[in-house]
Amino acid sequence: PIADAAATYLPTRTISDADARALSYGQWITPTVAAPTQPVAALTPDGTLVALLENTRRGGQPYAKPVLVIAAA
Repeated sequence: PIADAAATYLPTRTISDADARALSYGQWITPTVAAPTQPVAALTPDGTLVALLENTRRGGQPYAKPVLVIAAA
């Protein structure tokens, strides 16, 4: 499964249902705490891969933005 492959090669982050919904619409969410230099796999608690995220800044504030959305809303 794609979620297993992502978790094997990328750091992971468990996200809430609200964050999953926001990401599926391309919205930005709170940043990933560890601030890795590579994308992070965003997974729901049940293990569904929602998106790949990268940390960035917008308006001077830190955010995690989706670089690839896998699951639709």
